Amino acid sequence: MTTHTNFSCSPYAFAGRGFVRLRDILAPTGPIPVSRSSWWAGVKAGKYPSSVKLGPRTTAWRVEDIERLINELPLHSAGDTQCVKDTHTRK
Repeated sequence: MTTHTNFSCSPYAFAGRGFVRLRDILAPTGPIPVSRSSWWAGVKAGKYPSSVKLGPRTTAWRVEDIERLINELPLHSAGDTQCVKDTHTRK
């Protein structure tokens, strides 16, 4: 018998390609629990992905970059309350 456990954070899944705004990245509505100032410091330090200017007052991030960041950060552990535990057992 084999048990597989997957952790899925589907409420924060972004639609494939395109751009996402900061309000959709940072908590409480987004998956990354840091403040705006910590986010921008992390972007400057190279910890977080660089932004893309879509207009004079519009800044966004590539969906692929944010999804990669979410998968790389230690946010998706067994004790993370934002993730949904999915366990299946096979015989």
